[in-house]
Amino acid sequence: MKLIKYGLYVLALYVVLSRPTLYRFHEGLIHIPPKHINAFISTPQHARIHGIDVSHYQGDIDFEKVEGTGLGFVYVKATEGITYVDPRYHENVKKLNNTKLLTGAYHFFQPDDDVIQQADNFIKQINNSKHVLPPMLDVEVSNGLNVKEMKARVKQWLNYVSGKLNCRPLLYSNGDFWKQYLGNGFDKYSFWLADYAKKPNLPAGLKKWRVWQYENTGYVNGIDGYVDHDVIIKGALDCHEQ
Repeated sequence: MKLIKYGLYVLALYVVLSRPTLYRFHEGLIHIPPKHINAFISTPQHARIHGIDVSHYQGDIDFEKVEGTGLGFVYVKATEGITYVDPRYHENVKKLNNTKLLTGAYHFFQPDDDVIQQADNFIKQINNSKHVLPPMLDVEVSNGLNVKEMKARVKQWLNYVSGKLNCRPLLYSNGDFWKQYLGNGFDKYSFWLADYAKKPNLPAGLKKWRVWQYENTGYVNGIDGYVDHDVIIKGALDCHEQ
């Protein structure tokens, strides 16, 4: 028993003394994606196009350190509903403009709010932000609306923003929500799938799977705490993909 206690003391002392070294090692890490995603990536070039999506939940981000990990893009939450603006959005954009990271912005959709007011809230905030990636609509809740109402409102937002920005947005959701509320009526929009599994549950009939959010508990240098990790599966993120 004494030997066990002694061994535990030595181990504890080692952990305490080695913490700065371990921390520095973590700080210098280059982002290496998990191997299981490679089976779903169309080309080696896409395997290198990894990114993250962030909001105020990630706190104060050092985007120069993020850039140093080898990540290629960052999507930033801009707005939600008809009045909400993410409190870190403009600060995040200002910092990102000092890096070479490709950037895009997204809106969290509240289905029971006025659709055009939501879209105008988003457009107003991103107009001067110099994003080069298409806007993204995050659709995860129905707020009691039925399928017909959901489809009509999501299409209204997408069509309105596409016309105002001359850029076709991406559509983000998980597979189950897609199957229940969206479906093939959105085939012209590239889909960003949220699925934290080694083998994603792709909705039947999905034609334009472009981005996979494969992890929501990832780490990256420059951010304290968890962050979503994403990879471009196929094609390019451009405004008018056919």
